[in-house]
Amino acid sequence: MLRQPTLDLLHELRLSGMAQAFEEQAAMPDISELSFDDRLSLLLEREKTEREQRRYMRLKGLAKLHLDAAIEDITFNLQLPPLAPSRVGTASQPRKGWPPAVLAARVGAVSIPAISAATAPSTPPP
Repeated sequence: MLRQPTLDLLHELRLSGMAQAFEEQAAMPDISELSFDDRLSLLLEREKTEREQRRYMRLKGLAKLHLDAAIEDITFNLQLPPLAPSRVGTASQPRKGWPPAVLAARVGAVSIPAISAATAPSTPPP
């Protein structure tokens, strides 16, 4: 089998993922037990994965994100004032003096407070 010309052709066609997987398959002693279709499928999956990874890294670099955070790192805390008997209202008498609830997000050591209902504009912008 002509491995080096095949590797050169894969690199020339810019199929570096397939070329790398082809080299790894050549080093495996039991790879000959797989059928041609299975080996080709493994090569194509590797190329697809490599392209997706390169695209992700390129787009991540272009995004210029300031924090390297993930959704799993965010904790949401709903901070409510303590319930005082004098401030409990009825349906006919609304509660007075209650500060609005503030929803704060925390990513690592950075706290990001959300806009509360009291600071939001009362009328929508035109």
